[in-house]
Amino acid sequence: MRADDPPPVAPGPLVPVAQSQGHAGKALAVAAVAIVLIAVVTVFVALAANRGDVEVNLGDAQFNAGQTDRLSKAIDEGGGLPFLYQDLVGNDRHLFVQHLGDEQDEGWVAFGAFDPDDPTCAVLIDREAKILVNECDESVTYPLSGEGLRQYPTTVEDGRIVVDVNELTTSTTAG
Repeated sequence: MRADDPPPVAPGPLVPVAQSQGHAGKALAVAAVAIVLIAVVTVFVALAANRGDVEVNLGDAQFNAGQTDRLSKAIDEGGGLPFLYQDLVGNDRHLFVQHLGDEQDEGWVAFGAFDPDDPTCAVLIDREAKILVNECDESVTYPLSGEGLRQYPTTVEDGRIVVDVNELTTSTTAG
């Protein structure tokens, strides 16, 4: 102890603290109310989604597939095979982009890389036969134009291919 330190204070008598009661019951009641509210909100959202009142839009409606000159060159050098874009987010919206025109800004198509009747079945490229093959049933094939697969609208804007990936078309013909 130094000379300028204050003198120590003698401890006083201990004061007992009453033990709290009822907090566990209150916490349980609050938790039960919260669970019921979460359940009600979940049921409401599920019902609204089934009616079609809820529109889920995660991400951009348009996909920039790249520059027409680079992509057409890659397709030409690849023997006319379409270019595959894998869905990095949900792993369920793979799509092919194909160039069917003579001019770089014309003839672009985009189509799903999955069976239109069973989206769990991927469509793969048979590089030797130059056709698209359903991985679940290899007897089901599609031409490199994507005819028979789900089509996505494409446009060319400033030399870039833009695919409308959220278009709700059910068309399966190339166009």
